[in-house]
Amino acid sequence: MVAVGIGVVGYQVWQDAHAKATYHEISTSFVVEAPEEASDQPWYEACEVDFAGLQEVNPDVVGWIYIEGNDTISYPILQGDSDETYLHTNLYGEQLKSGSIFLESGNQADFSDMYTLIYGHNMRDGSMFGSLKHYRDEEVLERSPYITIVTPECAYRYEIFGFEDVAEDDRVYTVGFGADDTYGEFLDYLYSKSEVKTDVVATKEDRVITLSTCSSSGRRFVVHGVLVDTHSAT
Repeated sequence: MVAVGIGVVGYQVWQDAHAKATYHEISTSFVVEAPEEASDQPWYEACEVDFAGLQEVNPDVVGWIYIEGNDTISYPILQGDSDETYLHTNLYGEQLKSGSIFLESGNQADFSDMYTLIYGHNMRDGSMFGSLKHYRDEEVLERSPYITIVTPECAYRYEIFGFEDVAEDDRVYTVGFGADDTYGEFLDYLYSKSEVKTDVVATKEDRVITLSTCSSSGRRFVVHGVLVDTHSAT
């Protein structure tokens, strides 16, 4: 039994190391990030992505997520036919516990929905969405309030307005909203649940994203951001 336990732990360690090396390779091969000293550079030039190369590897790549001031979250976003497709599968089709950062299968791939969900694992080494929990530290939110989503056509900038633990069947996992009072009421619900109260306001005319990961509480941890700027790639 001891040998089996050692074997399981060893395999998990290998998986973590392999995933870290794989995503480092992806970042260095397909992304050019602006140097930290380029503080005067526009937000949409902080991350230049080779989507042609990524989509040649896997046509399910729909975007890239990057959080300013966070040196761990910079990943391709994939979208499968279901939310199981990339739960434990990486860009290259390998089966790994860390899987991929992936877009809710019910959302539009161009991020045009009023409300969009993005999922990622809470890895113990802080990779994938493992660092999202640090937003509970007020200094982290002040340092990294913006989420950038880059697509082949456009870059989107979202400002974080809330975060909280939720159950896996919470209303936060509902998609398909229109710009109507039902959506407005849903946004009110997100504000009421949030562990932090910011000055950032989202209305029923605004597009919102939620990043979701597992929580140490046995529930899920979600971070919400409202679209505040866009930049066309053409």
